[in-house]
Amino acid sequence: MRNGEIEGKPLVFPAAQEVTVSDFAGSLRKRMLDGFSRAIVVESDTTMPKGQIVGLDHKLGDGDKVELVGLR
Repeated sequence: MRNGEIEGKPLVFPAAQEVTVSDFAGSLRKRMLDGFSRAIVVESDTTMPKGQIVGLDHKLGDGDKVELVGLR
């Protein structure tokens, strides 16, 4: 996501799996996780379009939008 717009295809995880920001980043590219310490998450059930800054252990919900930020 960049400037509130989704880039590329959404990633899909099994419904029964609890997914964190770390899981999301790792699914993109394992070495990519080393470059990020947090993310901006816009939850699908919120009216806050700017989202919130969260750590890599933040649990994601169905339809959440994630922007990885913050080099370690």
